[in-house]
Amino acid sequence: YYHVGLRTKGNTSLSQVASSDSDRYSFKIEFDHYQEGQTMEGLDKLILNNIFSDKTYVKEYMAYDIFQYMGVAAPYTCFANISFNGEKWGLYLAIEGMEEAFAQRVYGLDYGQLYKPESEMGFRGGPFGPDGEETYGGADLVYNGEEEENYKDIFDNASFDIRKEDKTRLINALKYINAGEELEKYMDVEQCLRYFAAQTFIVNLDSYYSNLKHNYYLYEKDGQLTILPWDLNLAFGGFQARDAKDAVNNPIDTPMTGISESQRPLFSKLMDVEEYKEKYHSYLREI
Repeated sequence: YYHVGLRTKGNTSLSQVASSDSDRYSFKIEFDHYQEGQTMEGLDKLILNNIFSDKTYVKEYMAYDIFQYMGVAAPYTCFANISFNGEKWGLYLAIEGMEEAFAQRVYGLDYGQLYKPESEMGFRGGPFGPDGEETYGGADLVYNGEEEENYKDIFDNASFDIRKEDKTRLINALKYINAGEELEKYMDVEQCLRYFAAQTFIVNLDSYYSNLKHNYYLYEKDGQLTILPWDLNLAFGGFQARDAKDAVNNPIDTPMTGISESQRPLFSKLMDVEEYKEKYHSYLREI
């Protein structure tokens, strides 16, 4: 394949490789970056993760496998031995990029909008600045009024071109979800419960569950929201768990770390409904 976009990826994983003697970066390969419509067997973007901070080499693979087992829309994955110019570079996890090809595969040609909420705040040597302030993150999905400007962390990170009506639908959905009203109209409740069950089971705190509130995709179609998994290399207690006992005993109804459940309405409003909570528990038992 020719005229293909290639760049490094990551936050902590990127900075730690850059500051070390290693050059084992993670990469994004975009087949249609320079040549419109070019794909690799239908795939428009391929992620090559360097399996950062996982000596087992299977955490992220298993985590995605659990989401897929639970029927959650998740990217395809496989292991890949890669090389550059004939030089062996090592074992990576290859992951389907969540863009047009993913959306078509999962939702068909008439797919909706896809967002990867991330803030534009500066990265200063780690997730937190010298005074403990948050320096990057995603979106908590708390309703902050009708102004589009209040949701820049979402709208500035849209996977596809968005229009005013797309923004209006998403803001309206957040309004009703935060109020705990008409949840089945404004959320794909079934998919979200399955997502949160898998998320809780794998103790993936580098996510919507922590003060960083990132590493997820938000899908919107006809005013209904769904949360999708992404960046699972620190699953199974690899982030903010003090030790194995702490990770194993992370509570299932209050899985957030450093924040209250009310600060994450997509989860808390589901748990406020006893029927949904019991279904969430049943999915945990199934896993």
